[in-house]
Amino acid sequence: MILLCLASNSYKLRYLSCIKSQENYCYRYKCTYRLISGADSDKNWKRAKIEEIEYLLENTEEDICLIDADCYIKDTCPPMNFTHTEKSIYYVNGKSGRLNSGFLYFKNNDQTKKFIKDLKEKLKKNIPRGKGYFVTAEGENGHIIWLQDEYKQNGIDIFHALPVLWNCTSPKLENEAYVLHFTNDLKKRFNYYNNVSNN
Repeated sequence: MILLCLASNSYKLRYLSCIKSQENYCYRYKCTYRLISGADSDKNWKRAKIEEIEYLLENTEEDICLIDADCYIKDTCPPMNFTHTEKSIYYVNGKSGRLNSGFLYFKNNDQTKKFIKDLKEKLKKNIPRGKGYFVTAEGENGHIIWLQDEYKQNGIDIFHALPVLWNCTSPKLENEAYVLHFTNDLKKRFNYYNNVSNN
C-alpha cells in the first residue's frame, strides 16, 4: 500500500507533526510513504492529487490511500485491513454526512481506474448548484461527491463507507479515533497534538 500525501511547502510546515505521524505509520506497518510538496504557487495542490493517483494506479500494482496533510495518524491506529469487501473505494462521511476526501482508500483495479478517469473529466466542469455537492471552489471534494452520486444513481456500487474513526473531525470521538482530521470542530485541537509531537 502507498500512503499518498500532497501539500504545498507552507502547508507541510504548518502540519509537520501530522506528516511525521504519517511517516511513522508507514514505518510501523512497512508501507510506502509518498509525500509530494513544493512552492504554494506550483499547482492546485488539492486537485494535483488526482493526477498523482492516476499515475500510481497505472504504474504500480499497489493500493493507494490518499490522506490530507492535516490528518494525524495516532500510534494506536491499526493496519488498514478493511478492504475485505468487494468494493473498490473506501471513504468516511464527514460532518455534513457526505464523503470527506481527507482520507480515501483506492484498490488498484479497473473500477478505480475508471472512476479516476471520470473524475478528471468532472473536474473540468462547474459543480451544479443546489444539489448538495459543493464543498470548496478550488478543491476536488465536491466533484468526488458529485461523481459518487452519479455512480450510485446508475447502480455502480463500488464504494464502502468506513467508521468515522478513520477520518475523525469530532472532539467527542477523539480518544477512540485512529486518524484525526484537523478540520471543522476538531481544528482547535491541533495545537495540543502539535505540542505533544514536538516534545
